Amino acid sequence: WTNGLVGYWSFDGQYTTSTAGTRDVSNSGNWGAFSGGVKPVAGVVGQALSFDGVDDYIRIEHNSAFNFGTGDFTWEFWLNPSLTGVRLLYKDPNWAAMVPNGGKFWFRVWQSALDYASLTSSVTPGANTWYHFVALRRGSSLEMYIDGVRDTAASLSTAGAGVGSNIDSTQFISIGSEGGSANFWKGLVDEVRIYN
Repeated sequence: WTNGLVGYWSFDGQYTTSTAGTRDVSNSGNWGAFSGGVKPVAGVVGQALSFDGVDDYIRIEHNSAFNFGTGDFTWEFWLNPSLTGVRLLYKDPNWAAMVPNGGKFWFRVWQSALDYASLTSSVTPGANTWYHFVALRRGSSLEMYIDGVRDTAASLSTAGAGVGSNIDSTQFISIGSEGGSANFWKGLVDEVRIYN
């Protein structure tokens, strides 16, 4: 599971301080700095983090390894939502995963309002329940897996370059918000991994 791994935040106690942040255990050096009142709690594997939906998020500074261009990549994490309409994993302006209004899982890559691809799940997650979520771009397709099963009924919408949009940017990654300023996540997160 380490092939292509460029970021891995387990949030376990030996890698996470209660107030400052969390270490990237992929050894890529991508420190995650806490903002707000992110709190350690029991997780699916060891320790997870709890976000209050008000101002909590984790900031991970830009690393060129997170620039996927038009190539393949994968995100993987466990999530336990308390409400919808929030961003979980976000890198402005080029990729995001969230539980949007309407209560579906949502995964998007975009370069602009004219070049994007969005995948919306057929699954409606329940509150206070753990889900294993994987989103990936493979060649000319976007794919979404929920609890190990590909959601083949997910709906895809595109414009311009669509799935092939170039998603390079120099912006930071936020876990738990849209760029640290809006759409704050309320719930739990565990075992976040990014592969290129």
